[in-house]
Amino acid sequence: MGRCFLIVDRPGHRSRWWIAGWCLAAVLVAGCGSGTGSTEADGAPASGSASNDVATTVAPDGAVTEPVELGHGFRRCSELLSTGVIDGPVSSDPEIAKAQQFRADMGLRSDEAWVRQVPSMERTSEMADAFGHPLTDDEITDMTSWSASVDTTGLDAYTAEHRDTFGGYWIDNAARAVTVSFSADLEARRAEIGQRWPGVRVVAANLNADDLTVLQNDLMAHLVDRGLGSSSAQLIQVAGGVVSLDLFVLDEPSVVAVAEFADPALTCLDGQRLTLFTPPGPQAPSGPGWRLLGLEEVDVPFQAVTDASGFEQLWAAFAPGRPAPPVDFGSEIVLAFPTFGTGIQNSPCGSRFDGFSVGDDGVVRLDLPAPGGATGCEAIAIPGAYVVALDRSALPGGTFTVEIVRRQYEAGPLGSVSVTL
Repeated sequence: MGRCFLIVDRPGHRSRWWIAGWCLAAVLVAGCGSGTGSTEADGAPASGSASNDVATTVAPDGAVTEPVELGHGFRRCSELLSTGVIDGPVSSDPEIAKAQQFRADMGLRSDEAWVRQVPSMERTSEMADAFGHPLTDDEITDMTSWSASVDTTGLDAYTAEHRDTFGGYWIDNAARAVTVSFSADLEARRAEIGQRWPGVRVVAANLNADDLTVLQNDLMAHLVDRGLGSSSAQLIQVAGGVVSLDLFVLDEPSVVAVAEFADPALTCLDGQRLTLFTPPGPQAPSGPGWRLLGLEEVDVPFQAVTDASGFEQLWAAFAPGRPAPPVDFGSEIVLAFPTFGTGIQNSPCGSRFDGFSVGDDGVVRLDLPAPGGATGCEAIAIPGAYVVALDRSALPGGTFTVEIVRRQYEAGPLGSVSVTL
C-alpha cells in the first residue's frame, strides 16, 4: 500500500490533524477509542474515484498493469480511500494522474495543468516534496492548518456517552470536514453535534467501534492461520467502517479463500500483484555485476564511494572496529544505502537486496524488495543498511543516477544519488 504519515493532536483540544499519503485520514485517528469509520450512509464512492470492482497496480517503471478483478463482492482498500473528485479530466500520464488523485484527496487543486506547473514554481517549505507529490508553500499551509479552526473540545466525552453506537472520528481532507460516525440514532446525533460542534459532520457506521475491533481481530486470526497474509489488518473509515486485509498476493485463489470467512460489506482487500511478488529466500552474497560487502542494523545515508579513502570513512561508520573487506576501485565502486525503516530482516516486513538493473534511461535501479509479499506492515522504523560493490563494467559511464526501488511500492523511488565515474 503506499506510504502513509499521520500527525494527530489529541481530541478534546482545538484540533490540528492532518494526514498524507494514500491513506488520506481514512485510517482511524489514534486516541478515538478503538476506532472505526464510515462515509455517507449510502456508502457510495465519490465520483472521480477509481472503480471499487477493479484494482490496478503501478509497476516500478511507472506502467499501469492489467486490472485485477477482485470479484466475490470485495473492493480494494486503496481505491476506497481515494474519495476526492479530480478537477477536470484525468491525465493519460499515470504519474500525473496519481498526483491529481492525491491532490483531490487532500482537498487541493488537481487539474492537470496545475499539477504540471507546481514543480517549476518557487517552493521554500521543507515539506514541499515530503508527500511524494510536489506542493506549493501555500498548499502545505492550507493542508496542515485548516482543521485548527474546528473546535472539538468535549467531543471525546460526548462520544463516550454513546459508546454503544459510536463508530469513530477522523479528518476528511477532501471534504474539509471533521467527521464522526454512529451506527444508530443518526438524526439525534446530528442535531446534538450540529448545535455544539458546528464544524463536525455526522455519518453512518456499519458497526460500533468495539464490535468492529472484535471483527478486526477475528479476521486477522483467519488471515494468519490460513497463510494468506501477515497480522496486518487496519480499521478504516470508508463504506461505513471496514476492516482492511493485506494479502501476501492479491490473486484469485487468495480472494476465494478470504471469501470463506470475510463479509465483503465489512472487508476490503489489498496486496501485491503476483507479478510483483518476491518469493522468500536467503540473502544472496553476490549476483551479476555485484557482491555484498556487509549489512548492519545501522543508519547510513545513501552514498556512492569511488576511492579507497572514501570507503575507509564509510566502513568506519558502518561497522566500527571491524576490518573493511577488500575492494578493487579500478574495477568496482561501492554503494551504501539504507532500508528506509524496514531493517535488514529478510521477511515480508523486512528487505533483501536482489541486485540491480540499468534502464534505457541510463538510471541504475537497486532492487530492494520485501520478500514474502506483505505491503501493510507495522509502521515501526528499524535501522538497517547495505554496503555492496558494483562492477564498473556493468554501469553507465560519465554521470548517472542510482535509485532504490522497492517493487511493491507505488510511490516511486525510495531514494537516489548521483554518481560520476
